[in-house]
Amino acid sequence: MSSANQNPQGKAPRPDEMSAEVVEFINAIDEFKRRNMLAHLPLERVLDVVHELGYRCTEKKRPAEIAKVTGALDLYKREHKRLFPNWSEVFEVLQGLGYQRR
Repeated sequence: MSSANQNPQGKAPRPDEMSAEVVEFINAIDEFKRRNMLAHLPLERVLDVVHELGYRCTEKKRPAEIAKVTGALDLYKREHKRLFPNWSEVFEVLQGLGYQRR
């Protein structure tokens, strides 16, 4: 996890320590889940939210994009011993893959 999104004890940041982008992402995820009455979001839906926020990556084809993100999240989970990363960690992984607002 980057030092910008992590407090000194190595724990996930508190909401008041998160960047505005991370808070916006988490709020958009929550709103998408409410709007669509979903308890769980598959990766394809998470990417829909990311795209709604204006973030794009270099991958042009959806299957390639999903495979790239899935691999990066799996690696993150193994390296950080996290079975279920929180939304701020997911957003960090996406930014690490080059997702930027365009």
